[in-house]
Amino acid sequence: MDKYEEINCLRLSRKIKVERITQNLSRDKLGDMSGMSGATIANIETDAEKALFKNITAIAKALDVSLAELLF
Repeated sequence: MDKYEEINCLRLSRKIKVERITQNLSRDKLGDMSGMSGATIANIETDAEKALFKNITAIAKALDVSLAELLF
């Protein structure tokens, strides 16, 4: 039987926010870089909106970090 680690959405949200701030990016700029609005980035960072996998992938690419760094 395979084991899967459940994604902790709150931890993911915090990691995205920390990485964005570390790179000195605004929410709008990260949104532009990842094909989303700044409002969507804000909603993901505050855990008001669950991020779709395609959005997590786009954010990781825009931040130049691996998916594993964001997810685990």
